[in-house]
Amino acid sequence: MTRRAEILSRGQASQNRIWAGINARAQVAAILILVCAGVGAFAGWKTAPDLTRRGASLYLKVQGRELLDPFGRNLQTYEARARVAVRDEILAPESPATRAFKRLLWRMGICAMLCGIAIGVPLYRWRRRAWLAEGERAGRDRTVRGAERVDAKTLARMVSVGAGTRPVTIGRVPVPESEEARHFLFAGATGTGKTTAIWALLDEVERRGQHAFVHDVDGGYVARYYRPERGDLILNPFDERCAYWNPFDDVRSASDADRLAGFIVAKPGGNAAGDDVWYDQARLVAAAVIRRLWEQGRGSIGELVYALRDMTPDQLATLTRGTEASRVFQKDADKATASVLFCLAEAAKIVGSLKRAPGDGPRLSFDDFYQRLPDVEGAKPWIFLASRKRNFAAAKPLLGCWLDCAVAAILDRPIHGAPRAWLIMDELPALPRASGLLTLLPEGRKFGAAVVIAFQAIGQLRETYGQHATGTIVGQTGTQLVMRLGDPESTRWATELLGRSEIEEHRSSASLDSDAMSDKGSLSTLRQTKQIVLDSEIGHLPPLTGFLRLSGLPIARVAISRSHMERPDIAEPTVPLGTAAVSGQGPAPDPKSEPTSSPAQGAATRETGEDRTAGGAL
Repeated sequence: MTRRAEILSRGQASQNRIWAGINARAQVAAILILVCAGVGAFAGWKTAPDLTRRGASLYLKVQGRELLDPFGRNLQTYEARARVAVRDEILAPESPATRAFKRLLWRMGICAMLCGIAIGVPLYRWRRRAWLAEGERAGRDRTVRGAERVDAKTLARMVSVGAGTRPVTIGRVPVPESEEARHFLFAGATGTGKTTAIWALLDEVERRGQHAFVHDVDGGYVARYYRPERGDLILNPFDERCAYWNPFDDVRSASDADRLAGFIVAKPGGNAAGDDVWYDQARLVAAAVIRRLWEQGRGSIGELVYALRDMTPDQLATLTRGTEASRVFQKDADKATASVLFCLAEAAKIVGSLKRAPGDGPRLSFDDFYQRLPDVEGAKPWIFLASRKRNFAAAKPLLGCWLDCAVAAILDRPIHGAPRAWLIMDELPALPRASGLLTLLPEGRKFGAAVVIAFQAIGQLRETYGQHATGTIVGQTGTQLVMRLGDPESTRWATELLGRSEIEEHRSSASLDSDAMSDKGSLSTLRQTKQIVLDSEIGHLPPLTGFLRLSGLPIARVAISRSHMERPDIAEPTVPLGTAAVSGQGPAPDPKSEPTSSPAQGAATRETGEDRTAGGAL
């Protein structure tokens, strides 16, 4: 019973405070309405005809004397009876003075009612909103240090957008053009709307006519944006439309050969640390082979496949003589040689998936492409780094190699005057680790690069790049959109990413007095550090909603428009190999038909008609 009585007491006290607030607001409303009604009545008096006011004044004057002289009717003198007769005449119901008084009273009442309703009620509502706003400002926690949190409209008003190019927008918040080269980060689980946000960005990039290098994990970007008439290129070894790419076209120095070897000799994900040494040695051999073939003018895919797959250890020893890889083929290193040859066979399989000849399709050299990009008039061509789920594992090493070559070519452009190059890395952790990306993010601003990184969970990025490199990647992004994240590790990371702030928090206490007239309470302030966004907020965000942070500005919760989802497809996501009638290109050459049994036969498959093998190692 005691517990129930306490609950009832607190409830009654809380209810009394609610009613006290209602009574206070009602009193304010009544005062404002009465004041406005009085003003209206006065206006009715002032605007009445002069004759009406005089008649009403006479009526009020006589009525006042009647009230002040209640015993005048008892006097029997002639003068007293005359005064009474005049008063009765004036106060008669149908006298002109009485009618004037009634007309004026009715006029003043109508004016008072209209002013009270038309002016008093809106005035009260306006004043009430002003009081509420003042109360909110007074009671709102004040940010002492750190970022603040605002709504999307406020953030959009705070963004300074210069004249000229229309900015890209994220959830109707514009991103200044100067911030584009500070790069973007989109984080969100499957189905949260990351791709829709990227579509909104790419729609604006396409409208501007700028170049984009897009990683497409399922063909959705190809279907939506691929335009052959613009000069767009597809890089997908399992797509009939794939551009011809010769690795040697992008070899300019020994370091380029090392980079290519690092991708074509791919380490399996589950290998023990002790087995990595054979892949490292195989990379040394592959890099030496690429350098020697390039130096000897034998840079063709057929020559490279033959060297990696069909050359004997003695032939490889001859080819790599004088390089750091020569010790792998010493006579007393049979076990090491066999292990390296197995790794090279896998590398040959990867290289063999490339087109052997350009045919009628497009040809790509990353260095030439990005050097000539400023000279392209009109809309710049796009490059799609595409794949499908069923072929992704086989294409993964090449995808990583192509990405690294594109990054190297972008960083080789002139610092001044380079047109904007967008790199859209959707599902970045799915690609092999691209070391060039760690250089592009801090340095790409000078070369006109704008990178968009998207992933589903921070653990995926850490697994591919490691803890420290992931911190470097995230730290180099100036515009960050955090959508719903599904795992606790990612939500904790996101809250730390969005930051903390030191706030001055107002805390109020109220007296739970059962007396309805009681209004006791106190207000105190407390400084503490709090997260701007809670991890539970991130974990429960609806689709197409996220928290946006721009460099140097507050954080806002934004909603991504669905309008970008309505754009129709304009191309096939994938054209499988061999469907030449669909793609409009001739069938790809059969790798098995290419003679690779001897160096002379391998040299005959080069796309260059010049034989420069004389004097070579073979």
